[in-house]
Amino acid sequence: MAREYSIAHAKDHRAEAVRAAEAGEPVTLTRRGRPVAVIVSEAEYRRLAGPGGDFWTALGEFRATFDNERDGIEPEYWESLRDRGPGRDVDLGVWAMFRLDANVLSETLRPQPDSGVMHGLRRHSRQVATAAPVIHEILFGALRFPLGAKRKAVLHEIEHVSLKTLDVLPCDRRAAEWHARQRARLVNEGRTPANVDGRIAAIAVISGLTLVTHNVVEVTAFEGLGVEDWFAG
Repeated sequence: MAREYSIAHAKDHRAEAVRAAEAGEPVTLTRRGRPVAVIVSEAEYRRLAGPGGDFWTALGEFRATFDNERDGIEPEYWESLRDRGPGRDVDLGVWAMFRLDANVLSETLRPQPDSGVMHGLRRHSRQVATAAPVIHEILFGALRFPLGAKRKAVLHEIEHVSLKTLDVLPCDRRAAEWHARQRARLVNEGRTPANVDGRIAAIAVISGLTLVTHNVVEVTAFEGLGVEDWFAG
């Protein structure tokens, strides 16, 4: 049973309440028998509060210290990392108003990012989210670089921009079911969609998000998916 103290008595149990919260047990404070506040651990507070800050602001701060000539990465590198096979797994990594694909996030690491992408990110800075598979792709790409400035720069962007300001949405059973139905439909029609594209589409549709990607052709076969391409050229 969760701990509960009246505000009047809480001062006599402060140390006990803090220890319980640190151990992961929420402590409820009451006034006249009614709950009015809950003490939780710092880690739980951060989880509930979600990502902090503004993506565009954090990105600007990062690029202000980013050496374009030394650390800039062309998009062909990131595109080569995406597995286009149909895949065997059924483990979904999920994806606010817009769900950013890997080719959008990686564009911010180019020496001269696409103007359309940067305009979209600035305009919708507080309306964007991403997903676990996208973080996987970007992190995988960064870790393939040899130790040095370029690898350090990308890892810094992941930790201090993407993970700090963007929601990385969790898995959802409904998305898995939607993906299975769409995948079966396309295979029965003689088309074999890439597993990663199906997961991206499923999470976007189930979450009510518009997918922002440069890979429009690869995802248009999925029913009910809203897609935008912010790339200007």
